[in-house]
Amino acid sequence: RGLPPPPAMAASDGHAHVDDAHPPVDEVPAPSVADVDACRCAAWHALGDLSSHTFARRHLALPPDFVAYLLEDGLSLAADSQAMPARIRPDIAEQMESAFTLSDEEDDAGVADARVVSDSGGMSFQQLRATLGGGGGGSNSSDGESSDEEEGDARSGVAPVRHFPELEDAMREAIESLGGAVTPKLTWSSPKDAVWMATTNDTRCQNPAEVMLLLKASDAVAYDLQDAYAQCVDASESSSAALTTGVVLTLRKWAGLSPSMEFRCFVRRGNLRGVCQRDVANFYPFLPEQVGQIEEAIAVFWQENVHGVFPVLDYVMDVYVTSRKKVKIIDFNPYGGATLPLLFDWNELDGPPRGHDREGPDRDGDGDGDGCDGGGFTDDLEFRVVESQGHIRPAPQLGVPFDMYDRSAGGALAN
Repeated sequence: RGLPPPPAMAASDGHAHVDDAHPPVDEVPAPSVADVDACRCAAWHALGDLSSHTFARRHLALPPDFVAYLLEDGLSLAADSQAMPARIRPDIAEQMESAFTLSDEEDDAGVADARVVSDSGGMSFQQLRATLGGGGGGSNSSDGESSDEEEGDARSGVAPVRHFPELEDAMREAIESLGGAVTPKLTWSSPKDAVWMATTNDTRCQNPAEVMLLLKASDAVAYDLQDAYAQCVDASESSSAALTTGVVLTLRKWAGLSPSMEFRCFVRRGNLRGVCQRDVANFYPFLPEQVGQIEEAIAVFWQENVHGVFPVLDYVMDVYVTSRKKVKIIDFNPYGGATLPLLFDWNELDGPPRGHDREGPDRDGDGDGDGCDGGGFTDDLEFRVVESQGHIRPAPQLGVPFDMYDRSAGGALAN
């Protein structure tokens, strides 16, 4: 998925209109709410014929209070959160090797009494916090400390640390069942835009804290919960209000996919019209040589496993092709709306396939005289890859938000 189309690219009813007096404008097709709903992860995974051709995953229903939390302003993590790397004081050998000094730790951590740090041994964070005068006394009561922490956060204007024990337990069990590492996805979107918050700079998560951090920091997730129907031709206030009910989180087994073998497939009126590489910002020298094999693998897979199973005629499917040319489904997206056409223009994909006139003879054998209603054609398929370094295209840059970056030393906002 991508960002909503800019104002210059007007939404349409799915048909291109060409005026001889003006150059054609690439109009963005407007999907229906039903088209968008068909692309929900949990919805298409429920189709047995499709779920067997994707990666192992688990679905978790999100409680309403957690959904509300995702839409709240602010993000705070517990000091001992697993989403952040643990602070470990190096042993004496490491100190000597790296010229580490005790004053370095005092300056970095703001610890006034170095002897307390050196003698802390196996003290818990709560005990150390109390010893160093951070509040909370010597009590080990997590409830009391949490309450004090939240009250202090409220007074300082910082978002309080939130906990969801039952959901975290469910996430932890799901992660373990999927091999110990997963990539999260909400209703439609993956929180790729929040990887700058992750210590691994990707969406690989090994514990619930990492999952929750990516979801909370992601604008794409917020878009799913508030504006997913914004581009729909039949959107209404009631349909938009339903975006925050029955929300399902999908945890997919981490596979470490190579971006070079991810492809986007465009299906228009039930026919596979176009396929292109997803990573349009890079040139892969081996891809042009393998176009024929990859195109055949995707076309055959789509005809045998997807056509007639996915419930709508217009959609976009993202797939991964393995080294053995086996095709795996990554995701489904609405045709048009917030979905990016990448190496195509929407107008190029519109209209009936060449050689299959919608008003022509009965080619699909159903007796209705319409050779395209049944779809299933791939003979008009166009396959595009970046063929040289000079043909790469700009891609959405997912990194530190501009306002944070520009407030750094020397930034435009620093003054």
